[in-house]
Amino acid sequence: MQSLSFVVRPGDVLGLVGPNGAGKTTTLRALAGILQPTSGSIRISGFDLRTDPVAAKSRLAFIPDEPALFDYLTVTEHLHFVARLYGVRDAAPRIPVLLEELELTAKANALPSELSRGMKQKLAIACGLLHQPSALLLDEPLTGLDPVGIRRMKETIAARAREGDSKTASHAKNRSARSIPVNGSCWRASGNRCSRSAWVWARWCGAVWKRA
Repeated sequence: MQSLSFVVRPGDVLGLVGPNGAGKTTTLRALAGILQPTSGSIRISGFDLRTDPVAAKSRLAFIPDEPALFDYLTVTEHLHFVARLYGVRDAAPRIPVLLEELELTAKANALPSELSRGMKQKLAIACGLLHQPSALLLDEPLTGLDPVGIRRMKETIAARAREGDSKTASHAKNRSARSIPVNGSCWRASGNRCSRSAWVWARWCGAVWKRA
């Protein structure tokens, strides 16, 4: 990516839209601290990702397009494990609510091998939401979901945005990203550059990327 600068404010959703190889995943991985930019700076909720990585990363969640789950942990055990990692003290009452919201209640005791591609995606997103991050980075969040699941996922993203959380998502096509009912913006990835697109996607929060 070159010459990329943007600010995503509390309550906004930012969509990155472009063809395969345009740099959407690279951008999200850099925002998550997995890749180190060669220049510039990234701030999450005011914390510089380079100089204060622990504070910055504790305020974000990154859900890749291929979620990495533990083969021998059930759905509920995944959530309790994440709760321990992030020190979520109120996990016990929050977990059933997340399972219900993401339509995973019936699969609470299932292992990943028993889940569909869409269910695995929902579990990864539930894990990301559990510690109530300020910035939520989703790479192709609608992949593998059926039409009802897509609608529910859009509702979940929009609801978190209205509460002031951060959302950034990438999509290979415009179609699936069209109708989240909140204000905001989209960036279209083209080649190795991101240029501002003319259409609105939704509302998001809390990340700043400045080029050098």
